[in-house]
This record gives sequence, C-alpha cells and structure tokens, in this order.
Amino acid sequence: MEILFLILFYFAAYFYWSLKRLKYSHYEQTISELGESGSGVERGVGLSFFLPVGLALAVISWLSFSNQYVSLLAGAMSIGYIGGALFPVDKRAPHSGSWKNCLHNLFGGVEYFGAIAAIRMLKPELGFFSNILQGGIVVFIVGLYIPGLRKFRGLLQRVVEIGLFLALWKVF
Repeated sequence: MEILFLILFYFAAYFYWSLKRLKYSHYEQTISELGESGSGVERGVGLSFFLPVGLALAVISWLSFSNQYVSLLAGAMSIGYIGGALFPVDKRAPHSGSWKNCLHNLFGGVEYFGAIAAIRMLKPELGFFSNILQGGIVVFIVGLYIPGLRKFRGLLQRVVEIGLFLALWKVF
C-alpha cells in the first residue's frame, strides 16, 4: 500500500511540476531538469517532489531491512532523489559543470548502479523483467552520452523510473 501511495504521489507531483515548468519536454529532458538551476521552480521541485519521494523511499528501505536486496533497491533510489533535491542539476543537465551538478550526477549514478545491483539479486522474484529493467537502465545511461539517443533521454528515463517503481512494488 505504501508503494502505491508513493507511485500516485510521484506521478501527481511530476505532472504538476511539468505543467509549471516552461517549455519542458517529457521526451528530451530528464526528470532532474524539472528543477534545474535557474528554472524558477527548482526549490519547489526539490522540496515538494524530489525530497518527499526520496524520504519515502528511505523509509521503505528501512522497513524492508529483512530483505537486503529490496532494501538496497529502495535505498539506491532514495539516494538519487534526495541528491536531486539537495543538488539541482545545471541547465540542460550537462555531464560536468558546477559542483552541485557533479554531486547531482554522482547521486544519480548511485541510484542507477545501485538499482542494477539490487535487480540482479532480485532476479528470482522479478524473473525476466529484471533483464529488461537492467537493459533499460544501461540504455538510458549510454543514451546520455550518444548524441542520437540524447534526444530521447527523457523518455528513456521515464521508462526506467516506471520500471524501478514497478519492481519495488512487486518485491516489497
């Protein structure tokens, strides 16, 4: 039930802020770019979207301590969202940039690589979906660096994020 509430909150907050953010592209821009530095809504996105999602995932991680792999998945996701709240990405989400941008990317890397590790361990519970989700994360990460795929990084990230939340819902 907690996961379902979190998923509903996530999508409500996401759509709310995507409407508030001028010229935001769901296909080209990452979720982090909703609250990028200088967007005018970065504080709101950080405090009312990324931080509550990150804290809820931290609680889910703590509640699932009896299954270390579920705890790892929720904890890795939590780190990504809390990092996103504390350190907004620079405009257009560059690979390098300000110290805040670098920390943002570090926390995002912990989220996705931690999720891959957890999903690999959760394969018995997730079945073939674990392979698809791991592949999706890899395609998203690689897509950040390949110019042709970069145009679709927002779409790729949304597919991955939906997959991560569905995986967490299934195993929690």
